[in-house]
Amino acid sequence: MNTTFLNAKEKKQFISECEEQFGSSPGKDLVYFKTSKEDVFIVSRAIEQIDTTNLRVNSFGLYIAEWKRGVRLSIEGSELVGKTATKSVVELSDEETAAWIKGEDIYKELPKGVYIIKHGDDFIGCARSTEGRLINHVPKTRRIMR
Repeated sequence: MNTTFLNAKEKKQFISECEEQFGSSPGKDLVYFKTSKEDVFIVSRAIEQIDTTNLRVNSFGLYIAEWKRGVRLSIEGSELVGKTATKSVVELSDEETAAWIKGEDIYKELPKGVYIIKHGDDFIGCARSTEGRLINHVPKTRRIMR
């Protein structure tokens, strides 16, 4: 896995984009890094005390977002940011939530953008809205198929 730590400028830009989109961010006291696929992970500052130069690491940290055309949060990222988010949060009904966790798209008239998906007190992911549809990005391995 080809990863690079975000420098101060990149970290500031990522946090700024999160705050612009959602009114909140995962936190400034974390270490951020990204993969060649533009996936963003976070890890505790304790990683700075470990010499990783001679280690062969497959992965470390928590996957929180894809950072390509804006920030699209993972399920865990939506939980971290959603607790304090003030913008772009969509509440789903029981029926919509059942469809969402099965991997189905949800039809809602919303402006284009990226939204945190919520049901009650639970944050269940993030979706890109286009043409009246919230596009589901829940991985197949995390869907409930009943």
